[in-house]
Amino acid sequence: MPTQTFDNLNEVKKKRVTDAIKKEFASKSIIDYSVKNIVENAKIARGSFYQYFTTKEEVIDYILGEEYRNEIEKIKEILIKNNGDLFKASTEYLILSLELSEEETQFNINIVEYLKDYAIYKIKYIDLRLLKEYINWDNINIASDEEYCATLSIIISLICITRLYILRKIYSKEEGLKSFHLQLDILKRGLLK
Repeated sequence: MPTQTFDNLNEVKKKRVTDAIKKEFASKSIIDYSVKNIVENAKIARGSFYQYFTTKEEVIDYILGEEYRNEIEKIKEILIKNNGDLFKASTEYLILSLELSEEETQFNINIVEYLKDYAIYKIKYIDLRLLKEYINWDNINIASDEEYCATLSIIISLICITRLYILRKIYSKEEGLKSFHLQLDILKRGLLK
């Protein structure tokens, strides 16, 4: 996480630094990012950057944490709009997540690639229980918080993988959504007879 110095920045400067980091993460693999490019785009001194973040991992953790918090808010809104239907909301969220600018698309690809290739990052900033109250549980067979979190983790993984395949043009949008719906149907139905 960033230092207290970063937390104390005014919102305009904090956004400028955050946007510069995101721009850099969109331009290359996340682990290969350049502090030089970030400080130039943020229009800050290199020394200031190191007062905000003490390690490269803190920068990555910060941006991933920010992205997860933003995504949780989007998911909440979509769940509310869909009366808590987890499966309809999942599909709508996937479709909305595909409507990105070229830079946002590359940023998302790089995040998913990072998470896929460097499974060192644990989802430590996201508490999936925050979504629990927004889901309609009437027809869902979940026995515990652990099962609930595991189920959401599976759905989030399906969304991320499908989005990556579509954004990387491995699947067309139609093929990706068809595959996603098939996997969601299997999850809804279960595998045992």
